[in-house]
Amino acid sequence: MDIIIQRGTPIANSIPGEMFIQGQHAAFTLERPGVCILAGRYQVKLYQSPHFGRLMPWLQVPTREYILLHWGNFPQNSDGCILVGKQRDLSAGEIFQTREMFEELFLPIQAATETEGCWVTVNDPVPLSNAEEVSDAANGAN
Repeated sequence: MDIIIQRGTPIANSIPGEMFIQGQHAAFTLERPGVCILAGRYQVKLYQSPHFGRLMPWLQVPTREYILLHWGNFPQNSDGCILVGKQRDLSAGEIFQTREMFEELFLPIQAATETEGCWVTVNDPVPLSNAEEVSDAANGAN
């Protein structure tokens, strides 16, 4: 499974984004500037997190440890991890319904890690002149 996270332009104290799976919107994302990971492609494995008390999707970032996809409404809920949610408020830099969104995403991610593999590609914001190309790429157009 290939997951794409397209970061938006940083606002206030957050980096909003959107997650796509198979070219379709899957979730909104939120990261904290200054601790977010570099753009790139990362394999996902599962990690039994003592903090969350359950299996979590763990991005294999070479220069960082324990970068997870998880729930949280505010950028300060992340020390480099990527937060996922169903709704967002761009003006406030927050996302909502994060536990529900995490639960919807977890089972397909878990299945993919146990079969064909799972990868997350994180893309930095794109200049407006390239926005159409990114939209086409996210929607699977060549």
